[in-house]
Amino acid sequence: MIINNQYIHDMRLSGDMNLKLKNLSDANLSGADLSYMNLSFADLSRTNLSNANLRGTHLVSTKFIDANLSNANLSKSTAIHADFTNANLSDVDLTLTDLEGANLSNANLTRVNLCSILDLDGTNFTNANLTEAILRLTTFAKSNLTGADLSGAINLDDWHPFN
Repeated sequence: MIINNQYIHDMRLSGDMNLKLKNLSDANLSGADLSYMNLSFADLSRTNLSNANLRGTHLVSTKFIDANLSNANLSKSTAIHADFTNANLSDVDLTLTDLEGANLSNANLTRVNLCSILDLDGTNFTNANLTEAILRLTTFAKSNLTGADLSGAINLDDWHPFN
């Protein structure tokens, strides 16, 4: 299944649908409901996923390079080793999302909700923009924050970087 350059806006896809290993690069999935789907190992590079619902989705080793996920819901998803290099994740809900080993280098995470993410082991935030991010109950102990911008981050009193 290759959906390159196709426009799929505000579409509801079945949670039982398996898009594992599929090439969805350059697609417009803005507003699509992809909740609880398996998108592991898929290529979503340069895909527009703004306002999409990816709640509870399996995103293991999925490529989101240069993708637009602004205002998307990725809460309770599994994004282990996912690649979000240069992706726009502004205003995204990542509450309770597993980002272990994910690459968020150079990503725009402005106002992202990273609440209650306790496992960021090996997650790469190099040069990421985390301005005004909500970091309550989030642990960055084994993450790479080199060059990351955390200015204006919210709830820093609950942030435990060295647990």
